[in-house]
Amino acid sequence: MTRLLISFLVCAFLTGCGDIVWFPDNAGTTTTLTISTTSLPNATNNTAYNQSLAATGGTTPYTWTVTSGSPPSGITLSTAGVLSGTPTTTGTSTFTVQVTDSSNPALTATQSLSIQVV
Repeated sequence: MTRLLISFLVCAFLTGCGDIVWFPDNAGTTTTLTISTTSLPNATNNTAYNQSLAATGGTTPYTWTVTSGSPPSGITLSTAGVLSGTPTTTGTSTFTVQVTDSSNPALTATQSLSIQVV
């Protein structure tokens, strides 16, 4: 009799919880993170340079880093994705940037970029 009563109560509880979503519709789906900046304007030697990088997707805020190569001497990349500074030498610098979103686990994207200092 006790088992029958417990079974009835469990069934009643589960029936009454019909509006509860046990597994969300987006379980297992992944969004993508993409760097939308694919090229940069030239810089002028000994003149201030300021260029923001852009990304789409993932979860903001983003964190930006240089993973290989380096921007021109005098220009740095902030973690907010802003290349700024005053270049001190002419020539072309090629470097790779990475953006990381704030999801867990984090998504990342990389992009090779060049700045020509004239």
